[in-house]
Amino acid sequence: MIMMRLADIIMAFPTLVLALAIIGFMGASLEASILGVAAAWWPSNARLVRTLVMSASQREFVHAARLTGASRTRVVLRHILPQVLPPLAVIISLETASVLLALSSLSFLGIGAQPPTPEWGAMLNEARPFVTQAPHMLLVPGLAVTLAVLAFNLVGEGLRMWLDKREPYQW
Repeated sequence: MIMMRLADIIMAFPTLVLALAIIGFMGASLEASILGVAAAWWPSNARLVRTLVMSASQREFVHAARLTGASRTRVVLRHILPQVLPPLAVIISLETASVLLALSSLSFLGIGAQPPTPEWGAMLNEARPFVTQAPHMLLVPGLAVTLAVLAFNLVGEGLRMWLDKREPYQW
């Protein structure tokens, strides 16, 4: 309950504003931006995991497993985790893509990774003045960000399909 109240307090602040406050306190760097984004993003994921686990633990087959004397570890690994993993895999992959975009945006604005640290957002910012003379300088890091976000989304969907062994409801 303490963790959920802490998550509620953190979620009261806008995500990027909280990340910017942490980065401002620590100074502009890749480590500060990672810490700021992680501190701002974890509460929603923690609440989601808690909701999924609480929902799965109330299912009838979980109660039946407990009544047969199954240990807590067995109930979690055999009954709750298979119910939680498919939606969690999709959410984590989408959140990873969102975090990647946030980190790139912060670096593009100059408050994330600082040169000479290679980061796609910083590369886009450095290439901005040369957009008319050398558009490929913008194209390569922009395409890399786009492909990375697409890859995370596709991996999440593939994981969902692989982990979700349940048959769809048929009429």
